[in-house]
Amino acid sequence: MKVPKIFQTYFTRKLRSSRYWGRVGLIIAFALVLALIIPRRDASGYVYEVGEPWDSETLYAPFTFSIHKTNDSVEAEKLIAQRQTLKVFQRDSLVETKNHREVLGSLEKLYLQLKAYKNALGSGDTLASNRVKNEQFLRPYNLNPDELVLPPVTKALSEGDRLLNRVHREGYLGEVSKDTVGNFIALRTRPAEELVLPTAFLLNKDTLSTYLSARRVGLSSSSKELLIAVIEAHTEANFLYNHALTIKEQERKKALISPVYDRIEAGTILIEKGELVDKRKEAILTSLDKERSGQFGEKNNLRIFMSQILIVFLIISILLAFLRVNHPRIYFN
Repeated sequence: MKVPKIFQTYFTRKLRSSRYWGRVGLIIAFALVLALIIPRRDASGYVYEVGEPWDSETLYAPFTFSIHKTNDSVEAEKLIAQRQTLKVFQRDSLVETKNHREVLGSLEKLYLQLKAYKNALGSGDTLASNRVKNEQFLRPYNLNPDELVLPPVTKALSEGDRLLNRVHREGYLGEVSKDTVGNFIALRTRPAEELVLPTAFLLNKDTLSTYLSARRVGLSSSSKELLIAVIEAHTEANFLYNHALTIKEQERKKALISPVYDRIEAGTILIEKGELVDKRKEAILTSLDKERSGQFGEKNNLRIFMSQILIVFLIISILLAFLRVNHPRIYFN
């Protein structure tokens, strides 16, 4: 279809006029600004303020919905759950094997050195006994070899193995941090299964010596003292803190925090006319808006905005048409 020449001339002249495009841009900008500043009501269609009376009619629940907690309260509950989560520990069998190897190996070596010292001393070989004594093999344990009574090495090793097994069964924490003392730990016994234990019932560096001293051992007091000293020196904690499992448990407990705390049935009176809008009423009305947005979508806001722009353009078009007909001088200027 061929465009009439008169229209071609008109549009060409308008396109070449920067003043014309400036006016068009000004009109569009004015329409957008006006559409933005026009108030838009919430999805509920009600305007209210906390602490003020409800001016609208009595509001009933249009459908069944949940009352949502505020974001701050949900985050506060998650923080409490994180702080109350017990630290997760695991029993390490590899550490226990290492403890047995080092404790029994050290005991056997000490008894061989003690035996060599006693034999040299008994045979009157002062030079040999002094040489063994000068090695100071008992120095780390603060013991005097002359005061020790040697039992059979097999007996000493057997008692050492038995005592160490008891330490491992009781649970040895080694160094205990301040935030664990007096509290509880969660011992991971198998996947997704934990045993809650009070730290007061577990062993640590401060209580290990007392615990071992209270145990009955078929050795002389001096040999028992040596055995306890060796176990204290070479035993590592077999209950080990697992940071990854603790974080995982914290996240699991935080995920259990519900974002809702109550439920409103359809037809329930939400707020009556003249009733004061308090924090709970605000939570109910906000939750209603959220549920309504979830059911009907948030595209309504965009539709409302576009409708407002069309209305503004229609009003401006009517105004321009009026000026063109009745006040052409103002319109063309």
